Amino acid sequence: MNERKETVDRDSNGRRNKLNRISNSQQVALGRILVDAEKSVEAEARTQRRVVWELIPQIYVLRKLKGYTFKQISEILSQGGCSLTAGSLGKYYSLMYPRRIDDCNAALEAAYQRAKERNNGNAKS
Repeated sequence: MNERKETVDRDSNGRRNKLNRISNSQQVALGRILVDAEKSVEAEARTQRRVVWELIPQIYVLRKLKGYTFKQISEILSQGGCSLTAGSLGKYYSLMYPRRIDDCNAALEAAYQRAKERNNGNAKS
């Protein structure tokens, strides 16, 4: 006769709790599921942040050259599928701008140059 020992644990009140056993292969499978879930959450969380990171120089130009507000810029981004509130955009901007200041200044200088060339082209016409 094959007797199966039941594994038990006691809770803080001394009551017996049956412990469920999981095989090694089940543990590996569960680990993979959790890793995949973590990656998908990270990917979703990073996506908007990454988009804003890459757009910081353009956002800077819109704010400095054109006077756009975070609300106006967030509405433009929403039209493109990146739904951010003005507050979230402002928070990202305040965190990211200092690390991208050189890129922002270069983008602003390029925008000034383009505007200058357009104005010179219009003056010749």
